[in-house]
Amino acid sequence: MTVAVSILQVARVQRLAAVVAAFLVTFAQAAAEESSPTDRCRATPAMATAAPGAVSASVRDATTGQPVSGALISWSFSGHEGTGSTDELDRLALQLPVPDRRRGESVELTIERNGFAPQTASVQACPEENSPLTLMLTPAQQFGTVQGTVTDPATGLGVPNAIVAILRGKFPLVGLSATTDRDGKYAIQHIGFAGGLTLQVTPRSPPCAPSSTRNLDMHQATVTENVNLPVSTTIQLRCPPVERGDLSGGSHARLEPAAPPGKRADLAGLPNDGTIEWQSLAGGIQLSDTIDAWHSGHINDILPMPPRGSGLVLVASDTGGVWSVMSGRPESSANPLSTNWASINMTSLAQGPDSYYHAYAGTYGRGDGNPGGVLWETDTSKGDLLNTLNNWRAHNTPCQSINHILVIAEFRRIMIACNNGIFWSQIPPAPSAHGNYNWLSALPAPGVTQSLLQGTFNRLAKGPGWAAGTEGTIVAVGPGTAPGQLFYWGGWQNGQLVLNAADVATGQGNISFGRSSLAACPLDPNTMYAVAADNSNSDLAAVWRTKNGGKNWAMVNRPPNAGPPDPATGHQGWYNQAIAVSPADCSTFVIGWEYAAFAAFDGGNSYPMPLNGAASPCGANCNHLHDDYHAVVFDPFDPQTLWFGTDGGLASASGVVKNGKPTFASYYNKHLSDLQFYHTSPSGKAINLVAGPLQDNAVVWNTLPTYSWVPVPGSSGDGAYTQFAGVDPQVTTDTLTWNSPRGPSQQSIWSGSGLTNPSTIPVADNNNRRDPAGITGSPTGTSAIRLIRTRQAN
Repeated sequence: MTVAVSILQVARVQRLAAVVAAFLVTFAQAAAEESSPTDRCRATPAMATAAPGAVSASVRDATTGQPVSGALISWSFSGHEGTGSTDELDRLALQLPVPDRRRGESVELTIERNGFAPQTASVQACPEENSPLTLMLTPAQQFGTVQGTVTDPATGLGVPNAIVAILRGKFPLVGLSATTDRDGKYAIQHIGFAGGLTLQVTPRSPPCAPSSTRNLDMHQATVTENVNLPVSTTIQLRCPPVERGDLSGGSHARLEPAAPPGKRADLAGLPNDGTIEWQSLAGGIQLSDTIDAWHSGHINDILPMPPRGSGLVLVASDTGGVWSVMSGRPESSANPLSTNWASINMTSLAQGPDSYYHAYAGTYGRGDGNPGGVLWETDTSKGDLLNTLNNWRAHNTPCQSINHILVIAEFRRIMIACNNGIFWSQIPPAPSAHGNYNWLSALPAPGVTQSLLQGTFNRLAKGPGWAAGTEGTIVAVGPGTAPGQLFYWGGWQNGQLVLNAADVATGQGNISFGRSSLAACPLDPNTMYAVAADNSNSDLAAVWRTKNGGKNWAMVNRPPNAGPPDPATGHQGWYNQAIAVSPADCSTFVIGWEYAAFAAFDGGNSYPMPLNGAASPCGANCNHLHDDYHAVVFDPFDPQTLWFGTDGGLASASGVVKNGKPTFASYYNKHLSDLQFYHTSPSGKAINLVAGPLQDNAVVWNTLPTYSWVPVPGSSGDGAYTQFAGVDPQVTTDTLTWNSPRGPSQQSIWSGSGLTNPSTIPVADNNNRRDPAGITGSPTGTSAIRLIRTRQAN
């Protein structure tokens, strides 16, 4: 029998009942009284099946009774081993199959935490739930300090800024780390006497040496450990602080070099010219001062973060990395979390199981030098909010592009839907960012071909049946064009994820489809909704609903694709597509496409609330919204609030209920500096004036040090090229010229406070010496405006 093991940290189940440590004895005695020596488990329905056994435990301070978080619990059974850790509420559980369903499975536990004496225990696990354990740790009586100096052997000087940490095995111990000072000195205090520890030194700036480790025994008040960093014999060595792509091999990404002396890492290694002063032109585009409407760049996913009322939202920018947004007024702010990442083309975000700030982010490949298929994870060992969200580690995956991330917290599993299939892994023990992920691909059930499961999957959903100790199902969508190739459902069998093809109604003559998406109802995952583009990947072809967890899908009505009447979904289903189900009502869901998002409150019979366009309840407040919907997300802490991720950034609608009048907001974009510039142009006449064309946000201008960008009158959609034409020394003003993909070349004069009077630039050609229509069409290298500088000869 293949044995599958899954550890979970029980962060979202009922608090475990307290049980005295003597339970370890009385449990075995009670089992012996109720059954024969060869029949230790009670007869239950699970004994007729291969139901797993669930063992849960809480760890307490034997003196104070207080919870002990971050305790490492190593376990073994039937020759298998693993390590987990207690969460912030002192809890851990593990699930394991029980081959002998009458005798049970003997599980040995070892519990270790700095400041406490190690503890061992054993439990006989029977099928289904076992009584919870409370494990009591005795506080240590003796503590010491390890201190020393980290030295560069090439210079003999101390190495500043190096991280010195104490590990048990490969796991850092909570609170036992320090950073060397400018002389390379460090000290770590309050270490409980113990043997078998590891001291690890990791430099964060040149010299770019690898981490150095050595054994550490702590049995005296002061231990001195001076460390000479190993001498590097290769110029390919990577420094740790800038976690960037070479993502080949292993679970973790290798690291790019830090900037060497005299270089700027953010300027691709160009010499640092001290005569140039760089300033960040931060901020979004202000659309309306009256209603405080702002736009920023393309957003692909949104993750409201716990706890309830925190106001913290993570957003995945298309080409601008991950940002944290504080959404409350007046403290609204946006902070970049990925300024030192080399892989910043983001697709998906997901909440991790280990703390409020445990999060994952995925990337896609687009051939621009940013590696796709990278899984970023917050480092929860950093402790607090600020440090955790500003410290991420990169993991390799088998994907070129990660389209969606799904975390199953109950069993510590993570799944990724990719351009080449579905993959999953156990989440390592906390801090999992330091562990290794072992990616396995989904396997086909009978009747499903392996080649289909190697196609592009777009979305994953957690199906019904998941609970502490009980495995449920998952649903995936996206690999094929025929209805029978759209949706798959399945679960884990003998440690492998096996997927079955779903039964999908075609209806209305639709027999082939393009990109598709799905979402499950958090209240009851038996109910899910899905959408798909037509076979040209443009119009919305169909909307489906399942009531049995994705096994069978039936069509429901869909919003209109084109007006009149207005509004309509629009087109470009390959690019614009999103769906979300209310966490408070399984009949309420929202679809986002090109022109608008549509809310249904009756399971898909009608769509009375278009959330954009002339017929939308947003009315004059539609300036908050933008075309091209990539994400719609119900706020799990406020089910009447909907978040939008579009080509215009982040927006929200509160009061999304039947017969409601939503209130819209977009002020979050004021500080979200993820605009996608195709080109930038400084003025040669006006000081601090700069302009540039944007992806789907027209042409904008700004003057330092103002915070907001302003649209150029007459510009819209995707920009292409800009150029200030102020070359005549006799002219004191400047003129901005620009192209757009589908219009003629334009010009606008700088008035000193703005760009005014947009007009078409006339051109001369062989047929018309002065063509007022200008040049139209998509600009290329021959039609984009170029400035020719000349000098008159004397």
